[in-house]
Amino acid sequence: MKRLLCVLVATLAFPSMGSLHAADTADFTLGFEAADCGTEVKGTPGEVKTFEVFATLDIKNNPGPDGPKGWSLSIAVEGPLAATSPISVQLKGVMVNTIYDEDDDGEVSTDPIHHDPYPFDLFNSNFAESGSATLDSDPTKKGAISAVVLKTREKMVLQPNGKQRIARLVIKAVIPAVPTPLSFSYVNGYKTARSLPVPNVVTMAQSVKPAVQSCTITLLPQQTQGGCTLPDYAFYFGPAAGAAQFDIPAPVAGVQNVPVTMRNKGVSLGFSLGIRKNGDALTFDGTMGSPVVDLVITKDDGHEEVGDGLKGNSAKGASATANISNLLKGAAIAGITGDFLGTRMLNEGEPGGPGATVGYVADASGNDKSIPAVTDAGEGCGGNVVLQVEITGAAKPKFSRGDGNGDGKVNITDGVVIARNIIDHTLVVFECQEMLDANDDGILNTGDPVFLLNYLFLHGQQPAAPFKACAEDPTADGLGCTQPNCR
Repeated sequence: MKRLLCVLVATLAFPSMGSLHAADTADFTLGFEAADCGTEVKGTPGEVKTFEVFATLDIKNNPGPDGPKGWSLSIAVEGPLAATSPISVQLKGVMVNTIYDEDDDGEVSTDPIHHDPYPFDLFNSNFAESGSATLDSDPTKKGAISAVVLKTREKMVLQPNGKQRIARLVIKAVIPAVPTPLSFSYVNGYKTARSLPVPNVVTMAQSVKPAVQSCTITLLPQQTQGGCTLPDYAFYFGPAAGAAQFDIPAPVAGVQNVPVTMRNKGVSLGFSLGIRKNGDALTFDGTMGSPVVDLVITKDDGHEEVGDGLKGNSAKGASATANISNLLKGAAIAGITGDFLGTRMLNEGEPGGPGATVGYVADASGNDKSIPAVTDAGEGCGGNVVLQVEITGAAKPKFSRGDGNGDGKVNITDGVVIARNIIDHTLVVFECQEMLDANDDGILNTGDPVFLLNYLFLHGQQPAAPFKACAEDPTADGLGCTQPNCR
């Protein structure tokens, strides 16, 4: 199936130069249909809401007798998605109106049975593939793909004009603490583990690029009469629990400081969280690290609050070229002794990086300490400042030059891996161009595996640092390393 899907996607992705001008007079538009598109949906912060959204294809001004016989969809879904199974894509039960020439006897000499119109369940297509997906260029971005060919050996096409549903999406999203859009758009390049990056195309006799539309649903926290409207448990960037996005102050002596406030309406024994840095933005994240560090607030009765509902807000204004360099205790826990604070800085290429993870336990040594509960005063929302995040200059990725398979040794296998990686991008164990540059000339070519093999077998020059070591590259070049081969 993987081979078949790759072949289909490649066919749809790379039409001939003339194909994009097929059906010049017809208009094809991919859109969305949902009761909630363009509306506001309210709920309790942390509550999971389920939305049904249909992908649609609208055909207008088509002078021919036939509509498309296939298509592929690449859909971006952005917003406060649930932590578990947030996106599913279904074709079964999605009915389209087709024109079908049925070959009932398999005989070429007899005419097919002509059906017009003919209702058809997309699940029964000769090729029907769909699933949740991630963007090829940024796997943190979630979405969905679908690829359909109605019939391969018989004629079956959509009606030449009209609007039809062509996929059903079921989305689970979390009501946030602040108004947040849940958006759907057509963005080329989403893929599953089974597919190549998928384009948005419609296939007539040849492939056509359609126009695209989007859908936005605004998720709002339910307002209450008086008092604090924020959830009882959540994390916030800033010196107080507040619904607004936090603007990070400018650097002082080269360091930006970002307070992290925990809102806990009950006494708490500890917490864990991840902080992801994407350009100048910071967000709370429960999918980072290895093992993964969840978003958790542990109550004094041993129960916990967990998941995306703890994401109180985001922060903007971090230096885009700097990384999180340190996590320190905040004022609410600074005086506690006998506790545990475990932090880890994640570079780009590490699971969830760049960013940081932290775990804190107040009563790690039988000290009977805890994090006090917060109280609300009037319209003010209580919070405990539990962390201070420091952001300083960007760190270069660490790697070990020439160790193509990352086993800590350098031998003939590494020469083979480097050669195959550079020449045809096979045997790719790590996405780290710096590691492949054995002769450190800033260019990847056949000279790199030859240089390494000369060193190994002909007493040639030793590769430059870092060689047989895990460190930063002391020389500047245009190569990168998104997945280091060492730690």
